Amino acid sequence: MQKIRYAVIGAGWISQEAFIPSVANTGNSKVTAIISGDTEKARTLADFHDIEHVYHYDALETALLDDVFDVAYIALPNSLHARYSILCANAGKHILVEKPLAVTIEESKAMIAAAKTNNVYLMTAYRLHHDPATLTFYDRIWRGDIGDVRFFSSVFSFNADQGNHRLKAEHWGGPLQDLGVYCINAARHVFQDEPIAVTAVKSQGDQDTRFTEIEETYAVTLTFPRGRIAQFIASFGADQTDVMTVVGTKGALEMSPGYQFQYGYSIKHRKPRKARQTPPLGKCPGDSNYAKTACSVIWREL
Repeated sequence: MQKIRYAVIGAGWISQEAFIPSVANTGNSKVTAIISGDTEKARTLADFHDIEHVYHYDALETALLDDVFDVAYIALPNSLHARYSILCANAGKHILVEKPLAVTIEESKAMIAAAKTNNVYLMTAYRLHHDPATLTFYDRIWRGDIGDVRFFSSVFSFNADQGNHRLKAEHWGGPLQDLGVYCINAARHVFQDEPIAVTAVKSQGDQDTRFTEIEETYAVTLTFPRGRIAQFIASFGADQTDVMTVVGTKGALEMSPGYQFQYGYSIKHRKPRKARQTPPLGKCPGDSNYAKTACSVIWREL
């Protein structure tokens, strides 16, 4: 069987830790080239994975003419997605590009037009549409395990390193487009609908020099039809947290991690709780330490 040949354009963390090892496990594909701004690092990576060709970004046209790959996997800063995608499409190469697809609607349309003109595939590398744990989570929601779904909430955060391209305005960096897209996509899948209203608040940490160009945190509320609500926080300035919770009329499901791939998944199902009844006036339930304390305080005050 002739294998699909991939060129990795951008040899950063996601390429090293996720994409290249995953391609090796497919059986129908292989990485045949690495295109990077640091050819020394790329050569070390290529030797480790037995990848034949290494090119500098400046030599992309040479790589295209050499015909050493069929598909370009583009894992570059956001601002470079459109440029490299269009170059590859015009050379007849299929494109798998990391999210977000591009930084503007106009760039996205230009990428789509180039793909159509050259009869090649253009796809966002968004794996959660195919992730077994995520699909199990959605399936349990859709089949009614927690009743009618009412609320979605999520926190996705990590402490970004100083100087990371995600913190650069020139590359359209920021937590909303890097982390928030996961939360938005998850909410749309959970509700199987599109939001009809949105409100958001952004914030900056005091005197945190990492965030001179972009926002540190976004807190977002999405309103969906039938009075359903999704809320999430996306941040580059807090400890690593990755969880989503969906609450329905008959229970709740929590998934952790909600989006990352490096760790094992946990799905917790909380079943319906009995409605609480207020005790008769003057009586205090004996089973609850909270109730004992609260009632004793009230009685002392009286």
